Amino acid sequence: MKLYVDSNAFVSQYTNDNPHHAVLTKQAIAESASTVSSLIAYPEVRAAFSSLRFTKRITQREYQRAGQDFERDWHTVEQFEVGGSLALLAGVIADKHLLKGCDAVHVATAVTLQRLGNDLKFLTFDQQLFKRIAGSSLLELWQP
Repeated sequence: MKLYVDSNAFVSQYTNDNPHHAVLTKQAIAESASTVSSLIAYPEVRAAFSSLRFTKRITQREYQRAGQDFERDWHTVEQFEVGGSLALLAGVIADKHLLKGCDAVHVATAVTLQRLGNDLKFLTFDQQLFKRIAGSSLLELWQP
């Protein structure tokens, strides 16, 4: 099984912002054959680290460590680019399921991978995204 990891799940893995989510993310990754994500996860994760540091939810040292650890592990993630057809699908998904733009890109990427015959589960800790996806038949969500 492939595990699609969205940005907030990555962030939880590298910061102490939510230790429970960090444990669950590590568990999900350990249970999967491979980890996949959209390239948009990279700037989203880096921006989240900066925001956590700016709001003093993590220290400068934790910020640096999170960035280093993420950089080290990012190269093990199978990364997918956002092209024209994926962007169009993301727009349709955003409209139909009331998703934010980047969330729709994550979902569209995962849906596309699933359509290509991949056994895939989607990992997110964004409660709004989780509820909207759980209420549809778009993707199978990873749950402990």
